[in-house]
Amino acid sequence: MLKLLMQRLSKGLYSVTKHYFFFSCLWLCTHALYAQVSPCFEADFTRGCTPFTVNMTDCSGVDNDLIFYDFGDGPKPKSWFIYTEPGRYTVTQVINSGAGGAQLTKENYIEVFAPELVIFEAKACSDGSVVVKINDTRYDSYFITFGDGTSRTVLDSGSVVHRYSSGTKASITVTGFFNSAANNCGSKTVEVDLVKNFLPPIFSSLRTLDPTRAEVSYKLPDNGNYGVFSDGLSIAPIANRSTETLIDGLDNPNAPALLFLANKNSCSDSLLQTQALRMLWLKVLVLDGNTRLEWNKAAESPDFQGYKLYKNNVLFKEFVDINELSHTDSDLICNKLYEYRLEAVYADSRRSISQNVKIKAASLKRPPTPDSVLVSVENQKVKIIFYVPDSVVLSQTLASANCTGAPFSASSKDKERVIYHHGNAFQNICCYTLQSVDECGNVSLPTAEYCPVVLKGSLEGNNISLNRSDYIGFAGTVYFLELLDKEGNVLSQELWTERSLNTTVKEQKQQVLRYRVRGEEYPTRQRSTFSNVVELVIPFKIDIPNAFTPNNDGLNDSFAPICNYLGSFEMEIFTKWGNSVFKTKDINSRWDGTLKGTPLNTDSYVYVIQLTDERGVAFQKRGEVMLIR
Repeated sequence: MLKLLMQRLSKGLYSVTKHYFFFSCLWLCTHALYAQVSPCFEADFTRGCTPFTVNMTDCSGVDNDLIFYDFGDGPKPKSWFIYTEPGRYTVTQVINSGAGGAQLTKENYIEVFAPELVIFEAKACSDGSVVVKINDTRYDSYFITFGDGTSRTVLDSGSVVHRYSSGTKASITVTGFFNSAANNCGSKTVEVDLVKNFLPPIFSSLRTLDPTRAEVSYKLPDNGNYGVFSDGLSIAPIANRSTETLIDGLDNPNAPALLFLANKNSCSDSLLQTQALRMLWLKVLVLDGNTRLEWNKAAESPDFQGYKLYKNNVLFKEFVDINELSHTDSDLICNKLYEYRLEAVYADSRRSISQNVKIKAASLKRPPTPDSVLVSVENQKVKIIFYVPDSVVLSQTLASANCTGAPFSASSKDKERVIYHHGNAFQNICCYTLQSVDECGNVSLPTAEYCPVVLKGSLEGNNISLNRSDYIGFAGTVYFLELLDKEGNVLSQELWTERSLNTTVKEQKQQVLRYRVRGEEYPTRQRSTFSNVVELVIPFKIDIPNAFTPNNDGLNDSFAPICNYLGSFEMEIFTKWGNSVFKTKDINSRWDGTLKGTPLNTDSYVYVIQLTDERGVAFQKRGEVMLIR
């Protein structure tokens, strides 16, 4: 039994082994077949712009169900992928045979770009042409569509000129391409106005601001590409069509730039330009009492008209010679600010304008000494009159004097040609000297001494004593003694040859005798000087009778006081009981001893008199008068 069982097991084991060997051989053969397959794939495009879709084509020959692709997000059974971020990407193909498989990795296989537009500019030229200038180096080639049914491909940056046979506008589109790339990076379109003929710009003015900066004023036509040029080289494009533009980086003042405006034809090197203007650089040197102005030569031009020099924005000098390059200005006031500007003017109204230069005038020169000095007395003040030419501007004029016991100094402003010595300066012996002071503080030489006439006088009883000093200032002087009224009008005058005069009071109509000396310049008698006024007061007198006899005998028939130099008068008479019997304000109205026409009896009566003299000094008199019949 055991032997039979062993035989049967042996036969069964053989059968199982036989089947196992068969399937093992089948698996080994199949595995060997797949292991010999090489991964292979190609992308439809390896370069493109986001969002960039790539499709992979298998070239390994393996069943598609066994092929996986890893685009950086793990193996997946899909052959396409969309990239949304720029960069370089690695792609791996995986063949899953079930026994380990095989794979192929391509490093940095896909290159993805941001979809940037092409950088280019299109400018109109004359005769209907347009130049397209590609300033881009990013793409491998550029496709230009001109909008009139024509196009052109260029391989790198540069310029392309295209002429339009008709139309007024051109629509130009430029698209950038990468080799082996998808056409998905976008296009840029610009509109250009076509021009048949360009017009020249108008160059209005060139204003220098500093050695390297200038302001250009102009008027541009409606089309064209304009700029500022120097010696044929473009130094500043005009980016806007305003009326002014600022130019930087110009030459130094030793070689001021020669500038012109031009419309440069973008399709050629030809320039449609204006007449040139040269920058003007003005130098101002402050000298002793004047300024020296120097400037560079303006641009040579047949329509040059001349230079105009302005001082404080006022035209004060013109030059017609283009080679006249300097001027000395002596018409200055010391220490005053001045501003200069120079303009070169041309027949077509073009101007080249220098920078503004501010200076302060300076001088060490003495101002002139005051002249024609006259010292006189006016309203009891010493008045010093002098002359300085109007062309000389002074800060002040100084007057000084050594007076007996009272030194004096004073000054006047520029246009005030007079100085007063207030107070009773004539009571002291004062002689004056003057000096001018200009705006820079320079002081003139002093004048000689000038001394006014001083008059002194006294009255004792009826005796008048007058004394005068000599006037120092005229080469010769003739003196007159004047008698004035209270308004200062001359009542009488007489020649006075001596320094002293003694006389007596004669019949006078005025209580105050006002004397003044007038000195006349001899022999011309063109100028006069006056002394102070001396007032001598004649004493006031009043006589009042103590009785009167109103008996119509023509003698002492009425009562009234007798006064001289009366100013105002009021008199009232009372009985001894205080009853008023008479009242008047008229000195010529006398009391005749009656009351309302009725004679009063013999008696003693009281009077009250109030009065003033000519000077206004008040007096009051009280007393009794005897009426006798």
